[in-house]
Amino acid sequence: MNIDRFTKCASLLASAVLIVALSACDTLISFLPDADDEIVSHESPVPQLLGLSGEIQIGVVVSETGAFADSSGTPLIQGFELARKEINAGQIGDARITFITEDDQGTVEGAVAAFDKLILQDKVSAILGPTHSRQARAVFPTSQENKVVALTVISTASGLSAIGDYNFRINLPNDVLYPSGVSATKERIGYRQVATIYDASDLYGLDSDARLQEALRDNGVKILSSQTFQTGDPDISKQFEVIAKLNPDAVFVSALNAYVPQIIIQGRALVAESVPFIIPHITLTEVQTARAAAEGVVTFTGWSEHADTPNNSAFVEAYRSAYGSAPTIWAAQSYTAAYLLASAIADAQSTDSTAIRDAMASIENRDTILGNFSFDHNGDPVYDPLVLIVENGQLEIFEGDDGIDATTPFIEDLHINEVTLAVAESFPPQVFLHVDGYLPDSCTEIHQTTERREGNTFYIQITTKRPRDLACATVITEIQHVVGLGAFDPGMYRAIVNGVSLDFEIP
Repeated sequence: MNIDRFTKCASLLASAVLIVALSACDTLISFLPDADDEIVSHESPVPQLLGLSGEIQIGVVVSETGAFADSSGTPLIQGFELARKEINAGQIGDARITFITEDDQGTVEGAVAAFDKLILQDKVSAILGPTHSRQARAVFPTSQENKVVALTVISTASGLSAIGDYNFRINLPNDVLYPSGVSATKERIGYRQVATIYDASDLYGLDSDARLQEALRDNGVKILSSQTFQTGDPDISKQFEVIAKLNPDAVFVSALNAYVPQIIIQGRALVAESVPFIIPHITLTEVQTARAAAEGVVTFTGWSEHADTPNNSAFVEAYRSAYGSAPTIWAAQSYTAAYLLASAIADAQSTDSTAIRDAMASIENRDTILGNFSFDHNGDPVYDPLVLIVENGQLEIFEGDDGIDATTPFIEDLHINEVTLAVAESFPPQVFLHVDGYLPDSCTEIHQTTERREGNTFYIQITTKRPRDLACATVITEIQHVVGLGAFDPGMYRAIVNGVSLDFEIP
């Protein structure tokens, strides 16, 4: 019989113990702390470890130091600790959960060393961690080989849990979150053409952008440009200059949270305020760091402090009381992870790793602060995602609006068939490009032509515009657009028009 959704009514006449059982016998209010714990006094469903006794050691791998200590390390630790205190304070028996915490230093090497110590030296049966996708990819084979349950909180890259049946995660993977997130934001914002920018040196950035582009294409959204950068690049303004010239309806950003504020600030300085930034998994920490530049940012994610999910308001209140600030999603998810792992141990009534694995895999339709929660056959989570928007410096539930202003036209690249060269008989020679293309309907017309020269290469972009609020007949019209490049000295040159290249020589 599962006992993780309720607690048994009991009366213990011990001077050091006081447990008040509610008449309904389905919710326990605990007033008994560990010796080193603060009193917990809000309602929470506590899994009971009745068949166990003494200390139950669980490994924890987080970034206590390094680049991610503030953005994810601290909230993860606080969420774990809050859950541990509540679980221990609510026990009828004498079993208590203790953590052996190892610092992964925000690196793959640190995560590998932490897992090796916890598995080989401390002999733990379960580990809460690691933090990020590239770390999980490195250590999940180790936990699988040694038959140790690993429950990662933040990692989202697709396919990680499928590495082995001892591996689980809490955060919604990209291939689950993004299709629903793109569908919802497209409906509420009304974008038809977008740009993306992502960290090409990180597993999360690569997988995130790939999954976003797949979801965008499936929703009929045109991707005007995909710009890249490398972890730690101090200046990405050139990438945003390219994006700004394309006039997208929205910009999607894929990067680890620690680098998101810099991206928002640099991007917002160049891209029009009317163009929303959509950044999966952004938290209040990044919003507060980016300040005014983050206003209007949209995200799809797995949790909100405003969500009407079981015990969520009690969690938020308890977190604020314990730590003096609002929780971020990482605190909420680490809190949930600790509860689910404790529930699996309670269901198994054992600290044997295989028994815990079997109990974890059986978790289905469990009430959590993230909502109704299950693990699928790969160990990936199943629960409903949310769409949030930054308003007045806070992440609020995004109910949607009327979309993009109907007076704003659609701006797209001209469809090009061929580019040819014409040279006027003058001195020095005057060069012209004849661009053969077509307009897709009766409402579309040439918008503007922009030119940029780098050495002997000319980059030309020709855009079209079409009214957003008109129904237009599909009448394809062939056109020839002439672009004058001016006078040229002798030499070899290249012109690139909307991606079509033409090499030519001026004698």
